[in-house]
Amino acid sequence: MISTDVPATHMSSERLADYAIGLKLRALRSAKNFTLARLAAETGLSTGLLSKLETDRMIPTLQTLERICHGYGIDLGHFFSKPQNLSVSITRRTQYENRRGVSNPPPIPLHIPTAQGSLVSQIIELSAGQCSTIGQCGDMSEVAAYVIKGTLHISLGASLETLEQGDTIVVSTDRPILWSADSKSDCRILSVSPRLSAVRAASLPREDTSHVAAS
Repeated sequence: MISTDVPATHMSSERLADYAIGLKLRALRSAKNFTLARLAAETGLSTGLLSKLETDRMIPTLQTLERICHGYGIDLGHFFSKPQNLSVSITRRTQYENRRGVSNPPPIPLHIPTAQGSLVSQIIELSAGQCSTIGQCGDMSEVAAYVIKGTLHISLGASLETLEQGDTIVVSTDRPILWSADSKSDCRILSVSPRLSAVRAASLPREDTSHVAAS
């Protein structure tokens, strides 16, 4: 008897959820830059069936998966490996907007660090004129920062940069990085850095940085 693909039920979907077959199918097709029509031609399966498999509305048989594997040139085992590490953290806008009016609020971590994780993601709020530093002389520091609100002045030794709302900067250096909010307005930054070069708020006196201009 030839088995056929069957509609997914709540119970069957729960049992297969760890394998994320639909997600793997979508990711493969995106990586290969295949349309559903091309994949259908490669496998002999209908576009309707392939679409339902990708959205977990149908459960594929081994024969169907074998045909898809042949089309992509991969091994069947690709679909039956469970992820070993998965960490998802969502920060809603209301979680940091509720802190308006708070003087010098601490950074908001966007995730709980894990033993496997190598990045520190956080939202940093600098009051007008407040400074913060990253790294030390001789130690490599890397950071990517996106200005959510306000104006950010960054000193990289001989280089001075000014970022406005919507601007992004990526820095890798073995010298300290000093950044500060403009003296006239607060600044909010999304910062992502390796764990060892995470941003630390510096206890520095407020300075008038309005004279700093982009080099």
